[in-house]
Amino acid sequence: MRAVAAVPSSLAHDLDGVVKTLRTAPAGRLRVRLLGPFHSRADAGRALARILAIAAQGIEDADQPAMPGWREPPVLADLAVGDQVRVLAHDFLAVLPSAASVVWTPSGRVPRAELVRDVVSSVAEVAGFL
Repeated sequence: MRAVAAVPSSLAHDLDGVVKTLRTAPAGRLRVRLLGPFHSRADAGRALARILAIAAQGIEDADQPAMPGWREPPVLADLAVGDQVRVLAHDFLAVLPSAASVVWTPSGRVPRAELVRDVVSSVAEVAGFL
């Protein structure tokens, strides 16, 4: 039996904030060009969606002997990105409490705490661009 992993108290709240911003932003605001690592706010949301999808898959496939073939989330229209992040955030938060102590990432196996730290950091980074 796996130990239940603690979900950082602010993570769900921070994800909700990102989702709310993405879901309520007008198309022009989502599309406007940004300076930095993301071309637009919609692209920032897409990057977070990908991070959440990979994190959830890495947890789900933690018991596999070899690195999984990573499933990429589809590229959706700008106005759908908020809903996509909402679904993938839900999926990640649902599997996190039962995560193994070591999980898969695209760079190999890492401790669960490192994966969570990376997700928290990514959420904060994306939130800063919204």
